Amino acid sequence: MNARMSFVDKIMSWVKDRDPEQYEFHQAVEGVLDTIGPVLERNPGYRRLAVVERIIEPERVISFRVPWMDDGDPGTGESWLPGANEQRPWLVQGGGASFSSFC
Repeated sequence: MNARMSFVDKIMSWVKDRDPEQYEFHQAVEGVLDTIGPVLERNPGYRRLAVVERIIEPERVISFRVPWMDDGDPGTGESWLPGANEQRPWLVQGGGASFSSFC
Protein backbone atom coordinates (compact mmCIF):
# COMPACT_ATOMS: atom_id res chain seq x y z
CA MET A 1 0.00 0.00 0.00
CA ASN A 2 1.15 3.55 -0.60
CA ALA A 3 2.75 5.40 2.27
CA ARG A 4 0.06 8.04 1.81
CA MET A 5 -3.51 6.81 2.22
CA SER A 6 -6.18 8.18 -0.09
CA PHE A 7 -9.17 9.97 1.35
CA VAL A 8 -11.35 6.93 0.58
CA ASP A 9 -8.90 4.63 2.40
CA LYS A 10 -8.97 6.93 5.43
CA ILE A 11 -12.76 6.90 5.51
CA MET A 12 -12.87 3.09 5.25
CA SER A 13 -10.33 2.79 8.06
CA TRP A 14 -12.41 5.15 10.20
CA VAL A 15 -15.61 3.18 9.49
CA LYS A 16 -13.98 -0.15 10.33
CA ASP A 17 -12.48 1.23 13.55
CA ARG A 18 -15.79 2.76 14.61
CA ASP A 19 -17.96 -0.28 13.80
CA PRO A 20 -15.55 -3.24 13.69
CA GLU A 21 -18.12 -6.04 13.54
CA GLN A 22 -20.50 -4.52 10.99
CA TYR A 23 -19.18 -6.30 7.89
CA GLU A 24 -22.27 -5.68 5.75
CA PHE A 25 -22.09 -1.98 6.61
CA HIS A 26 -18.41 -1.95 5.58
CA GLN A 27 -19.39 -3.48 2.23
CA ALA A 28 -22.14 -0.92 1.69
CA VAL A 29 -19.86 2.01 2.51
CA GLU A 30 -17.12 0.60 0.30
CA GLY A 31 -19.57 0.26 -2.59
CA VAL A 32 -20.66 3.88 -2.25
CA LEU A 33 -17.07 5.10 -1.91
CA ASP A 34 -15.97 3.12 -4.98
CA THR A 35 -18.60 5.02 -6.93
CA ILE A 36 -18.04 8.53 -5.57
CA GLY A 37 -14.35 8.18 -4.66
CA PRO A 38 -12.94 9.77 -7.82
CA VAL A 39 -15.15 12.84 -7.32
CA LEU A 40 -14.06 13.11 -3.68
CA GLU A 41 -10.39 12.88 -4.63
CA ARG A 42 -10.74 15.69 -7.22
CA ASN A 43 -12.88 18.02 -5.08
CA PRO A 44 -11.42 18.78 -1.65
CA GLY A 45 -14.44 20.95 -0.84
CA TYR A 46 -16.46 17.81 -0.16
CA ARG A 47 -13.83 16.70 2.33
CA ARG A 48 -13.84 20.04 4.14
CA LEU A 49 -17.63 19.88 4.47
CA ALA A 50 -17.50 16.27 5.78
CA VAL A 51 -20.08 15.19 3.21
CA VAL A 52 -19.04 11.53 3.29
CA GLU A 53 -19.09 11.36 7.07
CA ARG A 54 -22.63 12.71 7.00
CA ILE A 55 -24.02 10.33 4.39
CA ILE A 56 -22.55 7.19 5.96
CA GLU A 57 -23.84 7.96 9.45
CA PRO A 58 -27.35 6.50 9.83
CA GLU A 59 -30.02 8.74 11.26
CA ARG A 60 -31.55 5.79 13.07
CA VAL A 61 -31.18 2.03 13.34
CA ILE A 62 -34.16 -0.06 14.39
CA SER A 63 -33.63 -3.64 15.50
CA PHE A 64 -36.49 -5.93 16.43
CA ARG A 65 -37.29 -9.57 17.08
CA VAL A 66 -39.68 -11.67 14.99
CA PRO A 67 -40.64 -14.87 16.84
CA TRP A 68 -42.24 -17.71 14.90
CA MET A 69 -43.11 -21.36 15.33
CA ASP A 70 -41.81 -23.97 12.91
CA ASP A 71 -44.33 -26.73 12.36
CA GLY A 72 -41.98 -28.69 10.13
CA ASP A 73 -42.01 -29.57 6.48
CA PRO A 74 -45.64 -30.21 5.47
CA GLY A 75 -44.52 -33.13 3.31
CA THR A 76 -42.44 -34.99 5.90
CA GLY A 77 -43.25 -33.32 9.21
CA GLU A 78 -39.52 -32.85 9.78
CA SER A 79 -37.88 -29.55 10.61
CA TRP A 80 -34.27 -28.40 10.65
CA LEU A 81 -35.01 -26.58 13.92
CA PRO A 82 -38.36 -27.58 15.41
CA GLY A 83 -40.23 -25.38 17.85
CA ALA A 84 -39.80 -21.69 18.57
CA ASN A 85 -37.52 -19.68 16.31
CA GLU A 86 -36.77 -16.03 15.83
CA GLN A 87 -35.19 -13.65 13.39
CA ARG A 88 -33.55 -10.35 14.27
CA PRO A 89 -34.09 -8.02 11.33
CA TRP A 90 -32.97 -4.41 11.35
CA LEU A 91 -33.87 -1.26 9.48
CA VAL A 92 -31.40 1.56 8.87
CA GLN A 93 -32.62 5.00 7.87
CA GLY A 94 -30.45 7.87 6.75
CA GLY A 95 -30.85 10.80 4.44
CA GLY A 96 -34.40 9.80 3.60
CA ALA A 97 -33.33 6.33 2.42
CA SER A 98 -34.00 3.00 4.13
CA PHE A 99 -32.04 -0.24 4.07
CA SER A 100 -33.13 -3.45 5.75
CA SER A 101 -31.88 -6.94 6.44
CA PHE A 102 -33.24 -10.13 7.91
CA CYS A 103 -30.62 -11.93 9.96
